[in-house]
Amino acid sequence: MHKKDAIAQRIDMNFLKAVNKRSALSAIFVVLICSGQFSVASSIAQQGVLGAGAVVVDVKISDLINDPYAYVDKAVTIVGAVGDVCPARGCWADVVGAEGATVRFKVPDGEMVFTAAMAGEQVTATGIFRAHHLNPEQAAAWLKHLAAERGEVFDPRSHSGTLTVFQLEGNDALLDSEVHSL
Repeated sequence: MHKKDAIAQRIDMNFLKAVNKRSALSAIFVVLICSGQFSVASSIAQQGVLGAGAVVVDVKISDLINDPYAYVDKAVTIVGAVGDVCPARGCWADVVGAEGATVRFKVPDGEMVFTAAMAGEQVTATGIFRAHHLNPEQAAAWLKHLAAERGEVFDPRSHSGTLTVFQLEGNDALLDSEVHSL
């Protein structure tokens, strides 16, 4: 087995273990819907967020997970392996850190596309770390969408109340791959 295949297999196993161990709510720590409900309206470049002189901080994915509010609305760069990807448009990829923690990286639709074939390959992603506070109706719609993406049925009784969704939003990523590109 090639080293890259072994890494991808280990990451896939860690990701599956994490998903199986977590409830639907905690398994979606860093997510944002691909469809229009909560999509990024424009790229970071169009918003002027990362203009000249912007300070971008390299952050471990585990640090984002352990203290997300310390990084909200800040420009950060993360490095990890491509995990799950958006099955509809390729507009997001879960980035899995060395410790197994996952952050969703959302890109503007059509600017770059993540495919399932990229799973396990190293990606360096830069953007603004965001917190999206969903009211109970938005939370239910979001959880229903996530379940549909996985081919599952969402039971609305499984969640009530608000939900905060964290993710990295940007349009700057480098894929370390001999086969694929963004």
